[in-house]
Parts: sequence; C-alpha cells; structure tokens
Amino acid sequence: MNLRKDNRIVVDLNKCQFARFYYRNQSSQVLDTLLSSVTWMGQVIDERELALFHPSYPNETVVERMKRRGIQPDIWVPEVLFKLSANHCLIYTGEKAVSLWKAWGERIFKKTKKG
Repeated sequence: MNLRKDNRIVVDLNKCQFARFYYRNQSSQVLDTLLSSVTWMGQVIDERELALFHPSYPNETVVERMKRRGIQPDIWVPEVLFKLSANHCLIYTGEKAVSLWKAWGERIFKKTKKG
C-alpha cells in the first residue's frame, strides 16, 4: 500500500473509496477518540494520583512530577486517511485533516448548509 503524508496534495473526494479519522501521538500510537485526560506513552494518568514517595517532594502527584522532571505528556494530532484507487492512500494531519473529515462527512451523508 502506497502511503503519502502530505497536506499540500489536493484530493478529489469523489475518487475516495473510504476515509478514517483518528488521533496519533509522538510515539505513533493511535486513538479513535480524543481523551480528555492526560496521557503519557498512551497510558491515561490520573491527575490526582500520588507519585512514589520522595522525601523532598512528599505529596507530589504524577503530573506534577512529570512537569518537574521535564517529561512531556502525549500530544495527540488529528489525522485522516483517504483510501484511493490502485491501493494508494493519502494522509492529512492537523487542521487540514479536521476540515477534510468534515467535508467528507458532508459529502457522504449529503449534509447541505441552509441559508
């Protein structure tokens, strides 16, 4: 399967066989829906959970320790994959992915704006 990840390619949505919307983090882990809580390496972190005891930081939470140690939580970026003919796929990321997914949904479900 030929994959192209490029936000500058113009696609004819009439030529797409199917589309898939998802979120990907910096470790290439994928989620279908965006979580509202903090994650690290794909694992959900409870913001009230206390970290392992340290005498200098007795009541520190896991999130506070991550910030203090400079550990970045996951950054989830929206992506949309369009399957085209001849086994080709296009992947769009970020705001472009969100806008194309909305256009795809309007096209597939025949939603038209009134007004």
